[in-house]
Amino acid sequence: MITRSVLFSGSLLLIVILIGCSTSSNKPSEEEIRVEYLVNNTSDISIDPNNKDYADLEILGNSIGDARVVTLGEATHGEGNIFEAKTRVAEYLIEEKGFEVLVFESPLYDIHRAIQNIEQGENAEDNLKNSIYSIWTNANEFAPMIELLKDKISTGSLIIEGMDSDFFSLAPLSLVDDLKSALSNSSIDFQSSNWQTFEDLLQNLVEYKWQQTAITEAEKAIFDDVLQDIKSEEIDLFWEQMILSIENEAERRWIAKNGGPSNSTGGLRDLQMGENLIWIAEELHPSKKIIVWAANVHLARDMSDIVAPEDPDFSFADFETAGKVAGQYFEDELFTINFTGLTGNWARWFDSNPSPVTLSSTGSIEYLLGETGRDHTFINLRDLSDEGNWLSQRLLAKPFGYVELEANWPEVTDAFFFVKTITPVSGNE
Repeated sequence: MITRSVLFSGSLLLIVILIGCSTSSNKPSEEEIRVEYLVNNTSDISIDPNNKDYADLEILGNSIGDARVVTLGEATHGEGNIFEAKTRVAEYLIEEKGFEVLVFESPLYDIHRAIQNIEQGENAEDNLKNSIYSIWTNANEFAPMIELLKDKISTGSLIIEGMDSDFFSLAPLSLVDDLKSALSNSSIDFQSSNWQTFEDLLQNLVEYKWQQTAITEAEKAIFDDVLQDIKSEEIDLFWEQMILSIENEAERRWIAKNGGPSNSTGGLRDLQMGENLIWIAEELHPSKKIIVWAANVHLARDMSDIVAPEDPDFSFADFETAGKVAGQYFEDELFTINFTGLTGNWARWFDSNPSPVTLSSTGSIEYLLGETGRDHTFINLRDLSDEGNWLSQRLLAKPFGYVELEANWPEVTDAFFFVKTITPVSGNE
């Protein structure tokens, strides 16, 4: 039997349920809270290198603070509009923040030789394109950077360096002769059989011929012995470091030639790039502020705790990066920026067809940045407030080749520069 009390209690229960539903529906979701934080802590940024009004980049400038070394990364070397974005950021750092050195993920020797050639009156653009890797210089989107470099070199307002132990177009033409010139006052006997073996192997090394050249262990031992002899000589500062790079590159090629693991050869290269960067900063240009242009993966501070959800057994624990070497040395004086994107396509200048940027999972960093409605923006991962502390939790992101990975990203990079829609490189060759 339905009574007044039953009706009353039922009505009361209904009111309580409705109030609860109303309260629940008004409470923002975790995603909404995170997107709101990103909206409030980012701003729209231009990536047009022709835009010289840098007011929009103050958020980036304030974030780097007093950092002496700022790195600008990229996911694949195949993002044309990220080349443009990095060019604009680099010019801002030069014009507004007092940066005087630009270091490329390109050969230590080749860029050194290119600058010498330019100073001796040779064509600047030709030498830049023969020393900075063609992954960039053969891209139309890198043309504004070439123009910037030419202008700054002509006025002496920017120093260009390379940090890679590898070689490019100029090394086969002049490295051996330059080394002999550097050793002209040494006790090295250029007529000895050991030197002839060393010289032949070095020329093959810079010409990328070690893989197809028959090299005995005895010949490799002679090569190593001559390197040690050179180290005992008094040579100029550049060649002291260059010999270490040659030694590293020879070991890397020897391991590869004899079927060694690829991660060990890559690790050797990164370790030397990190050491070369420290040398550039401390020995060559000890008081100058430095920009580094390279791939995100080389610039990562620490990859050891990254997990690949699609391959959880794969371990990043042994990954050594130039960013890790530099980070352990410079600590907070290093500020790393990973450039990444949500959607679009990427292709390097030599790729026949573009590849799609992989879809981002709901809740990933790129997904959440995309939900802000901003096409290009920057988010600082350092010194997070309580409201932004969720960014130090394990989240998905894809700055390394657009493969989604899970990490505590502030341990990997200091910031993300977000370009919503990636566009591929267009080649000029």
